Amino acid sequence: MFISTLIFLAILVVLVVVHEFGHFIVAKAFGIRVDEFAFGFPPKLFGKKIGETEYQINLLPIGGYVKIYGEDPNAVTEGPDRSRSFAHKPRYVQAAVLLAGVTMNLICAWVLLFAAYTLGAEMSQQAAGDILLQNERTMVVQVVENSPAALAGIKIRDSIMSLSAGKESIEPVTSIDVSSFVKKHADDSIVVTYKSSIENSIRIATITPIVMQGNDAKRIGLGVDRVGVAKLSFVDAVKQTSVTTYTITRDTVGAFVTLITGIFSGASGTENLAGPIGIVSIVDRIKEAGVPALLVFSALISINLAVLNLIPFPALDGGRLLFVAIEAVIRRPLPIAFQGWANTIGFGLLLLLMLVVTWGDIARLM
Repeated sequence: MFISTLIFLAILVVLVVVHEFGHFIVAKAFGIRVDEFAFGFPPKLFGKKIGETEYQINLLPIGGYVKIYGEDPNAVTEGPDRSRSFAHKPRYVQAAVLLAGVTMNLICAWVLLFAAYTLGAEMSQQAAGDILLQNERTMVVQVVENSPAALAGIKIRDSIMSLSAGKESIEPVTSIDVSSFVKKHADDSIVVTYKSSIENSIRIATITPIVMQGNDAKRIGLGVDRVGVAKLSFVDAVKQTSVTTYTITRDTVGAFVTLITGIFSGASGTENLAGPIGIVSIVDRIKEAGVPALLVFSALISINLAVLNLIPFPALDGGRLLFVAIEAVIRRPLPIAFQGWANTIGFGLLLLLMLVVTWGDIARLM
């Protein structure tokens, strides 16, 4: 788990620094003064001032930040750099600076997915379309907690080779193959031959279907998908990466909309979120699949960061974009005190959400 934690921190730092670099480079392009570009969070270890910007390395390696002159209107003086402050730039410039972080995260996700496809990324046969997959296998993608499959020791990423009961045997390709076979042999003992993804060895488990909570038929608690390795040429990788980036972004937006409406309707949905502890446990499983899988996972996190930051909520880029849009309509700045309180309350609510999600991570581990 220690190695997985280091991998997660490395992914987080890279993605956050990429996000902040977007703000940094666009602010510079529009002539806004940038005072600090920091790797990690204080306390400060060391730094070097190049031009007007101090580049810092800080002690806590959990991200980074960029300090743009005038983001806090209270800090703007009547000095010679007043016209170079964020607060005194046109609204479209402010919007461009705020959108730059999200844009960089999406570009980063595209690059990571492109690298995964050229190295050889594992993907579902259904998602592959016309792409020719290599080394196809029937992979376990779901194991229901406390189900017969889970109690037998079958884990996600194991490869199902065959199911047999009596004189009948099949080599399943889809979850429908599995469920149909189980339904047909609901009262029999089913022999599952599978390859362990951890030990890379062939194993045999004898499983008896049972009626599980929420179902009216006997199940073994196993979901599979046909997957293979997609190693694409440069041109094909460009096409597939663009399609995949769009698809993941669209689905992520939909997931966030469902989450937000669920929270406001009382249906919650936070139980499906993963915090730092949950993500580390995911990394612990994914790292066994190799570098391409980690690249795809990092791309997913990058897209999630982009979509999260676009939510029009105080303390996020989307919230600040909302303030800029309101100011553009009313043609005057919003009260500084209001912006300060809104961002403070928003940040506090985000911390509270993180605590709730982290507690859920701990509860699942326990």
